[in-house]
Amino acid sequence: MDAFLETPQQLNSIFNYFTGVGLTIQAFFVLLTMTNTPKEISTYKYTLMNCVLWSFLIVIDLGICVRPVTFLPRPICLITGYIIYLI
Repeated sequence: MDAFLETPQQLNSIFNYFTGVGLTIQAFFVLLTMTNTPKEISTYKYTLMNCVLWSFLIVIDLGICVRPVTFLPRPICLITGYIIYLI
């Protein structure tokens, strides 16, 4: 087995990078949706905001709270996020 897959601590910087990028993109989409949506489609704006905000919460949940590390090809997962301090 590769040593890279055996040490989840090495993956923390990768998770931090992708979580930061994901949160930045989601915040940009929230701002874009709220400010640049035409008045004619205001009903669709709130439906779109619902999808964007749920996606933002999923990025926070998986990127910060849970932060799963999978050990492929084995079907196991290790939780390395902040939720381990609540368990």
